[in-house]
Amino acid sequence: MRDFALKNYDLSDYRPLLSDQCINIYHTIVKTAQDELQPMLIPGMLEHDSIPGMNTSFSGGRKQTDKGCDTGVIVNRLQFYLQLLSSQSISINIVRQFIGQLLYFINATLLNNLILRKDLCHWSKGIQIRY
Repeated sequence: MRDFALKNYDLSDYRPLLSDQCINIYHTIVKTAQDELQPMLIPGMLEHDSIPGMNTSFSGGRKQTDKGCDTGVIVNRLQFYLQLLSSQSISINIVRQFIGQLLYFINATLLNNLILRKDLCHWSKGIQIRY
């Protein structure tokens, strides 16, 4: 009579597969977020004039591709990721790890560009970063 009743199944054989799939999804989401943030970082944080009246726009022969990008756009993007993960009821530990990994990526990218670009090694840029 109850042919459609749920039966208890042992899913322990599928646990490694599900775990691997979860890790793959996480890495894909992180890579997508990094690829989306990458073009915003340099114009939005290093080449952006956050202190009015201080001339820190050293182009060094480079074309500034996105003049509308600033730190607010990057912060809004990070808030979007936070809201997106929170709305999907993702564990807070995974959300913290995700945001931490993005912040690490942002810091590493900006530090590498500061070291490699001579036009950014200027006292006014140091004041801008400090304040």
